[in-house]
Amino acid sequence: MFRKVSIVFLVLILLIATFSLNEFYSILSSISTFKSYVVPERKLSEEVVEQYLSGSLKQKEEAKELIISATLENLNYYRWSEYQNYIDLQLYIADVLPEKGKELITVLNLSKDQAVVTIYRLIAEEYVFTHKIENLLPIDKIEFIYISDLNYNSMNLFQILDERLGAFTLEKFIESYAYIEQNWRAVWKKTIYSEEIFNQQWIEPQASSEQWVKIIESSTIQFIEQKLPEISVSTTRTKLTAHKQNFPGPEDFKVIHTIRTQEKYYWNTEYLRYILKEGTLNESDTAIAVLADIENRIESLLGFQSKAYKVSYPDGTTFIIEKDKVNPIKQ
Repeated sequence: MFRKVSIVFLVLILLIATFSLNEFYSILSSISTFKSYVVPERKLSEEVVEQYLSGSLKQKEEAKELIISATLENLNYYRWSEYQNYIDLQLYIADVLPEKGKELITVLNLSKDQAVVTIYRLIAEEYVFTHKIENLLPIDKIEFIYISDLNYNSMNLFQILDERLGAFTLEKFIESYAYIEQNWRAVWKKTIYSEEIFNQQWIEPQASSEQWVKIIESSTIQFIEQKLPEISVSTTRTKLTAHKQNFPGPEDFKVIHTIRTQEKYYWNTEYLRYILKEGTLNESDTAIAVLADIENRIESLLGFQSKAYKVSYPDGTTFIIEKDKVNPIKQ
């Protein structure tokens, strides 16, 4: 009898201990979450933001230093702290999350080839760090497009790739991001302007070392704000050549071929992104969305033409497929 009571008592102690440990770890987790909202380095007051946006020159500089410092701290970008004076800062206020109210969006251009966007939520008159978008190129500006499906704005990030000192490449492009299914998703991307210069021998070894090629792509892009936004894109792609022993200047190039295209993308409710068209695959009648027509892309000017589409399944999986394997497309 005594042994049975002892066993029951021991089991009871183990159950209490297990429950207590669970409560302990739960409390630790709560403390960690709570600290993320109260640690001063993780918050920006409305006053500091207002000083940066409309304060005196001195107030703006002081606010800038505080905002950059706090954001680097939030990102755990400690190694960038010593370069803080060289970091470019941009601030925006817009509704980009499902919760009611507007968020603070910060851009940190860290170097010539690295940038990061952070999103702060307004809680009790203070902006609290909540999200980040990393692995970006330097951002020139952000524009916001309202999407009724989401009931808040997407963000158009105007980015710049500048490698003219080494690879003779310059590209300016738009990459559109939206907060979907608890994550920041790239929902569209398009080149605004690109210029690349290279020696013909780089792609054709038997060519003359004095033969140079320049490829230019230039697009006019218009966002049409309506219930389901549309994007109108007019693109000109041009191939130029020059014959010179040394690296040629702009005046040395002559146009030899030009391609012009007109496209219209629209926001699709099912795919939650911008697409060109909808259709199905021939062999299976599987529904797909056409994301891009790659037949007339830059590579086609170099002889690498591909009559294909970039398409997506509804689950977001993307792949390249030949055009003749897609059923007639419906707009």
